Amino acid sequence: YFAATAKIVGGTLEIKNTGSAPIQVRYIVFNQSKPNSAIGLSANIFVNKSDANRDYIQILKPNSAAPNPNIDDILLDTRFSYLPIVANGTWSVDVTSNSPTFDIPLNLDSGWAPYPILIAQYENVLGGGQNTFIYGAPQSRRVFGLGASWSGQYTSDTCFAQILSDKVVLRAFPRNITRVNLLDGANGTATFNIIYGHSGGKRVKSVRYYILAIPT
Repeated sequence: YFAATAKIVGGTLEIKNTGSAPIQVRYIVFNQSKPNSAIGLSANIFVNKSDANRDYIQILKPNSAAPNPNIDDILLDTRFSYLPIVANGTWSVDVTSNSPTFDIPLNLDSGWAPYPILIAQYENVLGGGQNTFIYGAPQSRRVFGLGASWSGQYTSDTCFAQILSDKVVLRAFPRNITRVNLLDGANGTATFNIIYGHSGGKRVKSVRYYILAIPT
């Protein structure tokens, strides 16, 4: 199997392969400041500056703390890398389908590759029309059971992006299993309570997506 974790350690991005299979990781590091905004009541939103290496231009939020704004106050800085957004939108998942997909056609020039960023809306199916919704990062999970027909099946709260040569394909599995509860394992037999995404489980309802173009 394969799995990967990532975290910031000091000034270093640490990516660790915790699985047994080799993987290839493509990554982007975004900067964010705390606090989110520095109020300085400055009317300057277009600033020409110079540091020890070069001249540069900044476009700032109105009322930012010029001449020393926080990172989140800077809308554009010509010293920073810019990744164009080549596609964005929302996919309303067909929750009546077992494995719906959504194609995002792309026509990138040579030397560029797509980098999808996804935000999933999850629906907790509670019955009686009282479903609840939460938003979060996408995930990919499978369930396993020895000899079970559902072994290896993607769970109903799974969604991911498949990158092909000419498009990105979003995939979800809203009618699959959410989880399997072991009810009885005595006497060498097992009894399971299977919770499905459309019946008491958790499923992907919609996906907000951004496709960035990154240099290869």
